[in-house]
Amino acid sequence: MGSGLPLTGCGGERARTDVECLEAVEYKNFMLIINLNPKCCEQ
Repeated sequence: MGSGLPLTGCGGERARTDVECLEAVEYKNFMLIINLNPKCCEQ
């Protein structure tokens, strides 16, 4: 998988790649969309 990819849906922040966050990751339009989960976004 890619590393350090700017994922959308986290308010412009980078999404974490933890197991808990991977569950919230969905592939849409060939892009990683993170369901707004504050704990999955690096602040």
